Order: sequence, then structure tokens, then C-alpha cells
Amino acid sequence: RARLLAMVVPGAVLWWVLLATAAAVSTASIAALLYDLLTFKKYVPPVKRRKGLGHTRYTAAAAAEAQVEGVDVVVIGSGMAGLSCAALLSSFNKRVIVLEQHEVVGGGAHSYAVDGKQKWRFDSGLHYTIPQAGALLAIACGAKESPVKVSRMGVPSAEGNVYDRVQLVGSGDKELRIASDLQMFAEMKRRFPGLSQRLDRFVWVCAGLLWRFPIWCLSALLPHWLRRKLLLSPLFAHWRTWASRTAVDALELLFPGDDKDAALLKSYLSSLWIDTGCPPDRVGFFMLAAVTVGFPHIGGAYPEGGPEAMALSLVEAIESRGGKVFVRALVDKVNIDSHNGVDTATGVTMADGSTISAAAVVSAAGYRTTTSTLLPRAAAARHGLDPSTLPVKQGDGFIMCNIGVTGDHEALGLDCANLWLQPCAAAHGHMLAEGVRKFVDDPLGVDEAQIPMMITIPSSKDRSWHKLHPDSIMIQTLTLAKWEWFSQHLISSNSKPASRTGSRHAPPHTTRKDQAAYDATKKRWGDRIISQVKKAFPKLTDAHIAFVNVSTPLTIENYLPSTSGSAIGLDVTPNRFTDIEAIRRLDMRTGVKNLWLTGQDTLVCGQPLAQLSGMLTALRMLGPLRLAAFAWRVLRFHVIAGGLRYADISTW
Repeated sequence: RARLLAMVVPGAVLWWVLLATAAAVSTASIAALLYDLLTFKKYVPPVKRRKGLGHTRYTAAAAAEAQVEGVDVVVIGSGMAGLSCAALLSSFNKRVIVLEQHEVVGGGAHSYAVDGKQKWRFDSGLHYTIPQAGALLAIACGAKESPVKVSRMGVPSAEGNVYDRVQLVGSGDKELRIASDLQMFAEMKRRFPGLSQRLDRFVWVCAGLLWRFPIWCLSALLPHWLRRKLLLSPLFAHWRTWASRTAVDALELLFPGDDKDAALLKSYLSSLWIDTGCPPDRVGFFMLAAVTVGFPHIGGAYPEGGPEAMALSLVEAIESRGGKVFVRALVDKVNIDSHNGVDTATGVTMADGSTISAAAVVSAAGYRTTTSTLLPRAAAARHGLDPSTLPVKQGDGFIMCNIGVTGDHEALGLDCANLWLQPCAAAHGHMLAEGVRKFVDDPLGVDEAQIPMMITIPSSKDRSWHKLHPDSIMIQTLTLAKWEWFSQHLISSNSKPASRTGSRHAPPHTTRKDQAAYDATKKRWGDRIISQVKKAFPKLTDAHIAFVNVSTPLTIENYLPSTSGSAIGLDVTPNRFTDIEAIRRLDMRTGVKNLWLTGQDTLVCGQPLAQLSGMLTALRMLGPLRLAAFAWRVLRFHVIAGGLRYADISTW
């Protein structure tokens, strides 16, 4: 009997302790959940924004004051992902500090003036978005309605409200005007009747990818072992079959042959590739499906007040709940405490030597910057965070030409529809992909008419701009650019890229190695691009152009350090979407305890996806109970109370 008691009692005590602990944890979690629900402070945008919003400079004293009551989370980077993550965490009573190394918040969602010319402001990264971006903003802020009006783009015409125009330069084919997916594919069938059935199959294949994509995104909420099972399940067989191919390979399967009709149709179907930041022969087929079928189905939109209005709304939401957002706050490293074989993130050390302690750290600075610059090498190596072994390379950058124009939009024929010029000359078989290859191989050697570019007009898209500056017009062009074309002009210091030593907002004259040669190269690019812009808009003359400013991947590196001037973060090649090892490495939860990742590298590029990434990271950090509370909040504010309030959907 004594021996039996000696065996049973310790086991019973252990079970009792475990059950009591679980009950206590559950009780505490439910109590915390009830507290969050009862104390939730809905974000209501102020009638007038405070002066200096988004420009609070970091000082050690200000950081010390912010830490008096303790800091729950430090977020590194104030792009849409970092701010969305911080805003959602703060709505659940988390004390959050956001640290931005530059002089202005927003990341790719900020705008800037060139050389102080405030009559013209240019977009840094968000050139257009989807109408649902307003709903995502409202949800992240914890508001009933979007604090920023996100209006649909569109120029009224016979095709509908056209927001994209495509010209296959050198093909002799008529411009394709895009108002919706149904209109676009009906026009393609009219032009290429012999390929109608193949086009139907293309749409079917793309639809199969697009309805699975939200599930692929939301699977990021799951622990990797469970996400792996889902992505390898029969449900994702179609995804694995087609998302594992490049755009060129998939189009060749769906439209075999090299006759002119097949070549032109494949070229039209890949004509929006610049949106992905990756050439057709490298980009994953899913991305082509997203921009060719998904985007036209949803429609293009643009925030009133410009992209920075969205970032500033998130800053307001964070600060209204006791959080802080600092600029010129350069983080030197993430502090790691190694104890009993467990590495734990405990805060950050700033460039000035001051420290901020926090219960968790979220990096929205990109995978490679986080793992190669912010994390101690030993800790990164212990947890498989060596960026050199990641099976996904860094994406390319852009040459962006900012053109300040004086005049009237209507008189100059400048509207809000984006114009896509794609190389499609007979010399390369009317194949866009071949034209892009030739451009990449010899960018300054190809005929200037064969430069692939997007032309967009921010001042036409932003409804509020005309009220302030009726005669000031901004034109921007985007052209793919390789880091290698300009890297010889980069000046490095202290064994780190110059961008890591701090930077001014939109520096107009950052010093470069062999400055004269760099300036001459930029001027050559500017002259070639301006020539094409004037051909596209013949009413525009030199007399209307106030200035031309050209930025390169070196400029992008100044704002989005990645070691290669990438505008889209990690490349959107097929392995990004189907390689289970790559997906595991890019999981939002790192192997370092309390260190999280967010941003386009954890999902995919694009401002709406960055917004979603920030919220998914926050929800994983908060746990399943608060996820349920979040779901109730969305249901209550945006479904029961009248549906998701997309902003004004009238045309412009």
C-alpha cells in the first residue's frame, strides 16, 4: 500500500499542478481578453491633425520617458506593415514604440519634394492600390470607417472607367485599355478569336490560383508545421502545379506557338509585369495572375491626400493609445539575451548607444537587413537565419523619373490612367519577354522606344491635389533597373552601406563615387525617358517641364536597405510561393524567442499585402483568444454595422 501511494500520489500531484496552472493561465487569458474588449478605444480621426505628426525625432531622453510605464513591443521600421502591426497591437492595450531611421514615416507610402520644391510631391512607392486598402486601414486603426478616402481610379470612356492603358511598342497593335477584367478579356477575344478557348483556360487557371491566395496568406497565422500540412494538402495541388512556374513557362504551356497572334496575346497578358518588380522570365506565374486577372477584377484606386495620409492615420491611432512613433531613430542591433540555451529578444540598441527594453521586438526592416545587420551573427546562425543560404534572392530596383510640370491636366491630355509602354518589336518576334531580356542585357543600348516603363500621374489620381496646386502636375515613370548598373558609385562607410549611417528625407544630392559619371548616367537616362513621355503625351513640351529628377537603385537603398537597392524586397520568383523551406525561413515567428518579422518579405510585395502582413504578425503575437476578439471587432464594425465601408467608388 505504501509503495502504491508512493507511485500514485506524486503523479496525482503533478496532474493537479498542471491542471491548476492551465486553469490559472486560461482564467488570466480570459480576464485579459475581457479587459481588452471592455477598454477598447475606437480610433476617431481628429478634425485637424497635430502639427509635426509623424516627425517626432528620437532622443534618448524621449525614449527613456516612453519607457517609464514599460514597453510591450518595439517595431523597427514604419512602412505600412510596421505601422499596421503597431496600430493593431496598440488597440489591444500594448504599449508600442515604432522606430524609423528616416525623417518621415511611411516607408514606401511616403511622398517627397525634390530640392524643396513643395509645389510638386512625388510618391515613393505606392503608385496605386486597391479599393479595399481603405478597409484594411480602418481595421488596423480600429476605426469604423477608413480615415482616408480611397477612391477608384478611372477615365470615363467607351470601354468603361479606364485606369490602365497598355501599348506594345513596335507591334503596330492598337492600345489596350483596361476598365475591368470582363471588358479586357472580351477585347482580347475580339482581337484574337482563334485563341478564345485557350484564353478561357488561362482565366480558369488564374482563378484557381487567386481564390487560393487568401488562404495561402491567412495560413501565415498557423505554426509552420500546420501550415506545411495545409500547403502540401490536395487543396493546394493546383497552386503547387501553377505557382511553381515562371510567367513565361506557364504562358508557353497555355499558348504554345510563336505566331504573331500567340506572341501578342502572351505579351498583353504579361504587360503589367512592372507592377511585380520582376521580369516575365523570372516572375512567378501567380504574380502574373494577380496583376493581369486579379487587379482588373478589383480595380485600381488611390488614397485622397496621397499615400502618406494612410501612414499618418496609423501614427495617429498608435499615439492616441499611448504609443510613440520616432523618426531619425536608427537601430544598431536587436538585443539578445542567451540563457540556458534559449535566445530571447529583449529590446534594441540605438545608433547613439541608448537602449530600449521591450517584451518583444518586431522587425519590419526586411528579412536580409534584419538577419545580416540587426541580429548578432552567432544568434542568427544558431536559428537558421543566415541570409546567404535563403533560397530566394533579393528583387531588383527601379529607375524612377520624377517630372515636375506646370500647366493644366486636361489641356495637356494627362489623366489618371496609368500608361504601360512595353517593348514588342518585330525584331524579337513581337514577344514582350524577349524585348525585356534585350533591355536588361543592354539597357542604354536598346532603342529608347523599347524601354519598358510605367508612366503614372499622381496629381491626376489624388482628388485633393487640385484644390491646393491646380497648375502643378507630377509625372512619374518606373523602369526596372539592376543593382549592378549603379553599384560602382556606392560609397560605403564603417563596413556598412551608407544608408545605415542615417539619412535625410529625400536627399537630392547624396554624394556618390565618381559623381560626374553618375550624374552623366542619370542625365542620359532622364533624356531617354523624357523623350518617350513626350511621345506618349504629344501636347507636353519642354516649356511645360519645370524639372526632371532621376533616382536609381542607390536611392532606394538609402530608404530600404537591402544591400542591393531592391524596391520589392525578396524576389517574387516561383520558389517564394511553393518552396516549403523558403516559406519556413520567412515565417513571421523567428527561432529567436520574442523576435518577429513582418512586411512584404513575409507575404509578398505590394502595399495592401504589407498592410495585411502587419496585421497577421500582430494577431499571431496576440494569440488565439485575441484573434477571436479581433474577429468580433471586424464583424461588429464592418459587417453588422453596414458592410465593409469601401471609400467613394465614383470615377475620377
